Amino acid sequence: MTATLLAAFTAVAAAIIPTLVFASRGAGVRLMALVAGSAAGCVVLFIAGADLEQAARETVPLVLIVGYSLVASVIARSGTARALAAPFASSPLWVFAIAASLTLITSNDTVILTLAPLALLSARPAHAAAALFVGANVSAALLPQASPTNMMLASVNELSFREYVAMAAPVGFAMIAVAALAVAACLRPAGNTGSARPRPPLSRDERLVLVAAALAVAAQPAADALGLETAGLGVVVALWALLLAKLVGVPVGRVLGDGAWLVLPVSLVMLGAGGLLAPAFPSGGAGVLALFASAGVTTDLAAAATGAHLSAAGAVPVAGVLIAVTAGAFLSPIGSLSGLLLYQQFHLCRVRVPYLLVYGFASCVAVAALTAGVAILWLTP
Repeated sequence: MTATLLAAFTAVAAAIIPTLVFASRGAGVRLMALVAGSAAGCVVLFIAGADLEQAARETVPLVLIVGYSLVASVIARSGTARALAAPFASSPLWVFAIAASLTLITSNDTVILTLAPLALLSARPAHAAAALFVGANVSAALLPQASPTNMMLASVNELSFREYVAMAAPVGFAMIAVAALAVAACLRPAGNTGSARPRPPLSRDERLVLVAAALAVAAQPAADALGLETAGLGVVVALWALLLAKLVGVPVGRVLGDGAWLVLPVSLVMLGAGGLLAPAFPSGGAGVLALFASAGVTTDLAAAATGAHLSAAGAVPVAGVLIAVTAGAFLSPIGSLSGLLLYQQFHLCRVRVPYLLVYGFASCVAVAALTAGVAILWLTP
């Protein structure tokens, strides 16, 4: 058992470390790094006896994440996200609300990269950055396409879109409510900026991008009702994003370079390793706490892969895994890639920010969100 666990952790490290180290490099360098790291992880898992064939089948539906990441790229590169958020950057609660909303149609990483410069150039950058970090992560639980971790859970547990939303809505809204209360109570706007300044009208291209993004989000429940395979929907959404890029003048090559391609090889490794790690995790409430702590140390992707196998085996409720992984994503700076991207933005924007305030506040909110989610799970029959 010890050798198996060591192999699983080695494979996880081989997949994650190159991705994190080369996160700020060009698309070609990132691609080579993630392929090399994931290939090394797969070799380790194969030697350890992991079921990579099953992991590959569970990874295929995550093509949908790639499709939505291309839509997110068009939203970011067209300037639509900044046009919506710019008037509200000085109010932490508005930053939280906009980040939480945009995460549902993009991703937490895209929201961090798009809105961080606005937050960090506000009068109180630390407060705005803390609200951004929490808001970009806590709402991701609501829809399966909002995060690769959600798609892992839905894929392994064979949940349809309706089944996933029905499971996630009670605990997801509870975590969002607790996080919003914490932001409103602890993070103050700069000066007299509680009300939004007038925003200039959106351009024709920005309106087109918003409509197209809304249609892309609505496509998943429609495809679910029609019985379309998740991977097939991912291809359709990707083609839709590329067509949209052409229509609004965003370079298609840049959009393709922004795609979340790393999700596929990294998720393959994580799901393979999760099958080896799952027997070592406790069941029930203790399993939820263990997954929460694991997400803060080994990233939410690794914890989600393990949790997906635990939930499929009936050891931990699917909603319990979702709570642990969602809250664990902002438990620490390395709980998700978004935390490291925010840290990178601190340096790129040349803004001095008290890291303890930003990440310490996020950690406290993560614990509160976990508590609220578990309470709703316990109260819900």
